[in-house]
Amino acid sequence: MGAYLSCVQSADYIDERHDYLSDAKDDELVRKGWQYLKGARYRVTSYDRVAVTLRALENYLGPETMARVLRAYHQRWRYRHPTLKDFIETVNAVSGRNMDWFFQQFFFSSNIVDYAVTDIIKTPLEGKVGIYDEGGRKVMYQEEAARKAFEKSTDKRYRSTVVVRRLGEAVAPVDIVVRFEDGGSAREQWDGQYRWTKFVYEKPVASAEVDPQGKLALDANFTNNSRTAKQDNRAAAKWYVRWIFWIENLFLAASFFS
Repeated sequence: MGAYLSCVQSADYIDERHDYLSDAKDDELVRKGWQYLKGARYRVTSYDRVAVTLRALENYLGPETMARVLRAYHQRWRYRHPTLKDFIETVNAVSGRNMDWFFQQFFFSSNIVDYAVTDIIKTPLEGKVGIYDEGGRKVMYQEEAARKAFEKSTDKRYRSTVVVRRLGEAVAPVDIVVRFEDGGSAREQWDGQYRWTKFVYEKPVASAEVDPQGKLALDANFTNNSRTAKQDNRAAAKWYVRWIFWIENLFLAASFFS
């Protein structure tokens, strides 16, 4: 069901993702045909995985740039025998970008890519708590007093922390969109190198989403890409109603034939 719950855009893409993710860590893309763990992996890696990988490359380069890359590659190497090195050089030259990181991660590695928004933490800024030096003398501010003052205040302030994690082994740069309760938003960028990163804001966060444009077509799990600060059961309720409807019809059909 993983591929079917991935916010995909076409049936072909569903099949490609499903076949690729079934045994994604078994073999690298760049491998001799007879060296695969299973015979079926040759077909999956040569067709389905390449299709999903090139889709991800197009998402990073943009459709127009990808079209120029493929046109240049065809014109330079038609009726000849190019290698992957020739394709990589064409991509870098035509796009004007060094995409070696992409090929290293997704052509020469079988690592899975999976980025997730794991935490949205909202902390009230209750004012001073502890001992402060004021005018040369020490003044103690109690936590309980600060909390009561915060509750009475009409201008409550919060500090929000958004945590994004790299759950897979593959590394790729990602965008993060953070939306605030006041309707505003912030767009962040992360190189994805370390296992996690966090973003801190002096206002309440409503939701956050990593890779909002879906560039990483190879992401193993799209369902953890976004998160809301408040629990939202609307999607679960819709799925529940659908399942109950089909279960009722299944029992109705079974009672008819029995």
